[in-house]
Amino acid sequence: MNAGAAQLNDGAARLKAGFATLAEKLNATDPQNPGVVLGTSMLAEGTAKIRVGMDGVPGNPDSPGLIYAANNLQDGTTKLSAGINGGGDPANPGLLAGTEALSDGTVALSHGTGQLQTGSAQAR
Repeated sequence: MNAGAAQLNDGAARLKAGFATLAEKLNATDPQNPGVVLGTSMLAEGTAKIRVGMDGVPGNPDSPGLIYAANNLQDGTTKLSAGINGGGDPANPGLLAGTEALSDGTVALSHGTGQLQTGSAQAR
């Protein structure tokens, strides 16, 4: 009976130590080794930051959010493409067509300069 009581006492001490360890692990406040309570709080804070990063801060142009910024990037890319290619508007031919027209004009100017030089030489 004494042996059983000793084992019961030893088991109770181990159980008490186990609960103390469990409480320590649950309530640990070290950010490098957080307990469940601090870990849950850190997770909630991180999730809130991710959401702000994705959605932005309403009314704050310095924090538009990833989704809004991605849409603006897509709009900017579309405008850049239209600026380069022209988008079919004859009044706004685009950079490529404008460069081709400039090249054609340079060739015509060079040809005209050659003719002017030839004509000037004949007029003398």
